[in-house]
Amino acid sequence: MAADADQIDVRNVRSSDVAAIVELVIKDERAGSADPSPADTHTRDQQRTRVQGMVGDPAAVSLVATRGDQVVGYLFSAVAPAPPEPVAPSAPAGPVGYVTDFAVLTRGEWWEVGTALLARARDRLRELGAERVLVTLDAPDPVKRAFLWRSGLTLGAERYETPLV
Repeated sequence: MAADADQIDVRNVRSSDVAAIVELVIKDERAGSADPSPADTHTRDQQRTRVQGMVGDPAAVSLVATRGDQVVGYLFSAVAPAPPEPVAPSAPAGPVGYVTDFAVLTRGEWWEVGTALLARARDRLRELGAERVLVTLDAPDPVKRAFLWRSGLTLGAERYETPLV
């Protein structure tokens, strides 16, 4: 029975997972910030609304990883047209699976939980027509970067931008 409690289960996000995912989102944002106080622009209510929208979106791939009854990771993604930026000549130019949100409960769980989530997302995105996957990183996280690199992803671009309005 204890072996089952340690097993990672990856499934579609349910409405009942939203509160736990919101806590992980906030924890992940704080970990990537020099200021440990809550961010003014990302309140729990805003995050709850955003996460609930992903759960109800039939075009999104919204996955959660659980160990027993505990949410230990999540991944949100969707398929969209390829960006207009240049890619390597051998890279597919078709639709891209954009992974917009991807976090685990603790840094040490990237290898087990992150691998399970990314594998399921790759399968689902391929089924939806994606020809490649693009994972965005909002904050510098060396453990997550190492995980992505060792999972076969390569650094495609680093961007600097500013609003024009």
